[in-house]
Amino acid sequence: MLNLNASEHRTLPVHMEELKLADVGNEAVGLVGRGRSPVSQLMIQSFRPMDDAMVANGVVGQSDASDAQRAFEDPSFLYRGGLIVAVWGRNPSQGV
Repeated sequence: MLNLNASEHRTLPVHMEELKLADVGNEAVGLVGRGRSPVSQLMIQSFRPMDDAMVANGVVGQSDASDAQRAFEDPSFLYRGGLIVAVWGRNPSQGV
């Protein structure tokens, strides 16, 4: 099951239990990124067009957008990246 809802991770195990699955389990892994890494470079390239649009529409100031971009260039900057959540279960009618 692929789920891209950022708040669904809290209730995903409950939904799996509602399916009447046995041996339901879950785990989550939080990723930490560092500035100037390849992932940070991807973030810079990905967010720049959105930053430009938000500045142009007055959502954020240019200095705030520039500060955020600069942080991704700084190797001392650590940030929380994605949260990967996995859940599993077994159909009890299929045995072990």
